[in-house]
Amino acid sequence: MTSIDYRHWLLTWTTYGSWVPGDDRGSTSVTRSPDGILEKHNRVGPFSAPSNAALASFSHEMRKHPIVMLDHSMAELVEKQLQETASYRGWSILILAIMTTHIHLVLQVKDDPKPSKMLKDLKSYASRRLNRHDPTRSGRWWTDSGSARFLAEEANVTAAIAYVRNQPNSLLVRGG
Repeated sequence: MTSIDYRHWLLTWTTYGSWVPGDDRGSTSVTRSPDGILEKHNRVGPFSAPSNAALASFSHEMRKHPIVMLDHSMAELVEKQLQETASYRGWSILILAIMTTHIHLVLQVKDDPKPSKMLKDLKSYASRRLNRHDPTRSGRWWTDSGSARFLAEEANVTAAIAYVRNQPNSLLVRGG
């Protein structure tokens, strides 16, 4: 009898224009240090890129579409689509939280799909659902990429579920 190898991921992405490089809250991006070395900031908090008013201003000026802020009805549409997409792919969403400006979810997957593929699938189908809901709207719903953190240990999965469950100002929390 063979066992299935499950992996767990904490996935996060933001709505378009709501959290830009240089933001006062920090950002997950690549910056160049004063001595020219590229630094990858992949976590909000002490490991995030420092705030930079000029960069944030430039980022906002470069926007091609309005800032996206989700509301409760949009959150319900997105949640339904995320569940459908995950189910179709054979993935399980253990918990998700949708806020006005971003989404967190803990995903259990079989084998080892690429994190960028998971993010792309979830975001693209959620975009399609939102576009069907509001066909007059033009523009993007999400930022280009997102954060995909591999949760190697059961303790990491438990901590990620608690983190998602306790998001302040959530429009919707499901699971966990």
